[in-house]
Amino acid sequence: MSDNTTVGVVTYDRSEHVDRLLEHLVSQQSAPDEVIVINNGADNETKNVVESHTNRFARKSIDLRHRPRPDDTSLQRGRNDAIESSSGDIICFLDDDVVPRKTWLEGIERGYEWDDSAVAVGGPAPITDEELTLQYDVVSPSANQNYINEFGEHRQITYKWIPPAPVRTDFLVGANMSFKVDVLEEIGGFDPSYEGHPQFEELDVMAKLWKRGETIVYHPRALAYHINASREESERVSYWYGRNSLRFRRNNFPETYPRSLFRLLIKPEYGTPVWRHIKSAILRDDSASRWRLRGYLDELFLDQFDGSFGNELSASYAEDT
Repeated sequence: MSDNTTVGVVTYDRSEHVDRLLEHLVSQQSAPDEVIVINNGADNETKNVVESHTNRFARKSIDLRHRPRPDDTSLQRGRNDAIESSSGDIICFLDDDVVPRKTWLEGIERGYEWDDSAVAVGGPAPITDEELTLQYDVVSPSANQNYINEFGEHRQITYKWIPPAPVRTDFLVGANMSFKVDVLEEIGGFDPSYEGHPQFEELDVMAKLWKRGETIVYHPRALAYHINASREESERVSYWYGRNSLRFRRNNFPETYPRSLFRLLIKPEYGTPVWRHIKSAILRDDSASRWRLRGYLDELFLDQFDGSFGNELSASYAEDT
């Protein structure tokens, strides 16, 4: 693969994660041309960690750079900063809490070679504990398992899906994804309007590519273990998942948005419907369900719609049930 490759890592106050990730990036079988660590909040410990690795990367002709962002902790703006400062043709994004296998970048490169029309390539991100013990049994279907539909609904099992060979897919997860830089620039990069805990900001980019009919490849060798988030974050994650899921549907699928709200109420195919969250919140005092419902409601109240919206909802409901 002749394209120059950049790895972008956006982090916020997690220097120990960055240290571990850099240890694995410098040992890749296929070396990137540059690695850019976007230091949201400009944590001094993160800066020191990056500087401690600079000579090892330089000996392998990898340009390791530290970019502090003292006044902003937005993941999306951090990713856009990486895109703007990148000199590569391909930019790869890894979360700071992943551990890429030695074949990870080789798998990314092979994905672009496997289908030369690909504009994005990624791979499995199986969830593990701190000792890299898998938390789910691996499944290996050869057909695509990551889906988006015209209602903005999605389903994925990247956390346990490792196919036997590359496969075209609908989308990749943010922990392990790469793009052709010129295509990212064409669609405007990552949208910073997805607020709070990062949710749906990478799916927003994927939906834009999906609607354009672009080719996205999932390669089994591009594997990065994703260390599980702490339980203390579950309620916050649930709230922002609810809010940003509606924003995602409204922004990317406005033509089906009214119908998608009714499907969200009653249809379980692409996730837990609202009625089940209500049941869990009432009967089991499930705090994550309560916060998911609060996120939906808060985003709906912020939704700007004209007087015809209610009529459109009624018509869509009759058509979809």
